[in-house]
Amino acid sequence: MRIQGLSPTAKYYSNACKLLKERYGKPEKIIYAHNQASLHLSTSQSKGRLPLSVLQNMPDELLAHIRSLEYLRIIGEKYGFFLTPVIIATLPQDIRMWWVVNEKGRKGP
Repeated sequence: MRIQGLSPTAKYYSNACKLLKERYGKPEKIIYAHNQASLHLSTSQSKGRLPLSVLQNMPDELLAHIRSLEYLRIIGEKYGFFLTPVIIATLPQDIRMWWVVNEKGRKGP
């Protein structure tokens, strides 16, 4: 399904959108990809110490995936109880301990 043969004019805009949605508009695949990316934010380097840059970028990357999932109407209550402990488990122990101490008394993930 290519749109190369369509002229870039208003007349063919709706046809191009239809073709793109047929090919790429698969929410279940997009949701799966965001979940996989969230789960693998730091696991590729979790055997050793994580570089500071990875730790600094992790919240922004995670929030980008969360916002994308929310756009697809997948809210945190559906996956947060599972995803939060998995992501926390990939962090270095000293950061996990800090998180536990500072999150005491807060509701939810």
